[in-house]
Order: sequence, then C-alpha cells, then structure tokens
Amino acid sequence: MAKFSETLANAFKEHAVIFAETQETGDSQRGHDSSEVLLRIGKLLKRNRKEAREVINELMKSDNPAVLAACCVEAFLVKYREKEAEQVLEKIAASGLGTVSLNAEIILELYRSGELYELDLEKASKLQR
Repeated sequence: MAKFSETLANAFKEHAVIFAETQETGDSQRGHDSSEVLLRIGKLLKRNRKEAREVINELMKSDNPAVLAACCVEAFLVKYREKEAEQVLEKIAASGLGTVSLNAEIILELYRSGELYELDLEKASKLQR
C-alpha cells in the first residue's frame, strides 16, 4: 500500500473511533471535528479510485465495528466492495452494540433507499463552499 493511502487509512481509523466514542459520550465538538476529517478523507477517496480501493481494502481488515461501519459508507459512495459492505453492516446491525449497531442499521436503510447518495451530493456541495 502506498504511503499516502496508509496515512489516509490510519487517520480514517482514528477519527471513526473518535466519532463513535463521542456519540456515546456526547462530546459534540470533538465528534464534529472528527466527522469533518472523515468527510474530507471521503472527498479525497472519491477523486482517486486507486487510492480509494487501497484505503477501503485496508479498512475492511479492521476488527473495530465503528471503523467498519464508516468504511462501508465510503465503499458504497465509491461503488467498491458494495456487497461485502452490506454484509458487514448487517452483521454489525445485528450485534447489539448500541449506537454502532443503530448507525449500521441507518446506513443500510439509507443505502438501500438510495438516500445515501442524495446526502452525499448535499455534503459535497457544502464542502465546496
């Protein structure tokens, strides 16, 4: 894996964990900061398919359900390993892990309804401002 992809994957893991923790603790500022980092990484992944594949491949190796759930969103958005992402989210949703399981259910619902892509377009337009 290229050094830049490795750096992106490590930052993604760190901020996915922080974001999940802050959903439990209510530390909204820290959660917001981490979500901004995740959004920017996602934006980079959409611009570079090779980088996206490398980063997603690395993230899918994680044992952390919060990292996997966040990774699955990016997999859907770049249309890579979608079937596997759906299976991973189904497993997380059924695992009874509180907020992480609920997030997995919501992601699946948004993906299956097509709303995930609509939200992504909105997010992209806000980041460009």
